[in-house]
Amino acid sequence: GRMSWESPAPTITTGFSTPGRGRFTHPSEARTLTAREAARLQGFPDEYFSPEILEAVSANRSLITKWIGDAVPAPMGHVACLSALAPLLAAT
Repeated sequence: GRMSWESPAPTITTGFSTPGRGRFTHPSEARTLTAREAARLQGFPDEYFSPEILEAVSANRSLITKWIGDAVPAPMGHVACLSALAPLLAAT
């Protein structure tokens, strides 16, 4: 399945680099998402997966796709953490 510019992105999974494992085909190009594009959709800033990290694991693409696909999206993790800490912060 091809992603759409007008629709929300699907949930990023470890299969984002394989067109047959979800709807991860680029909206306008004949390719799957890059690791950087998938990380951006997960809410990670570009600096989080630096070129050095991406280059270091490029020989093992399955490793980087696992890191990104298994990650909790950064904005969701931030909100979950604040929700968990709210009672503690309110008590002080």
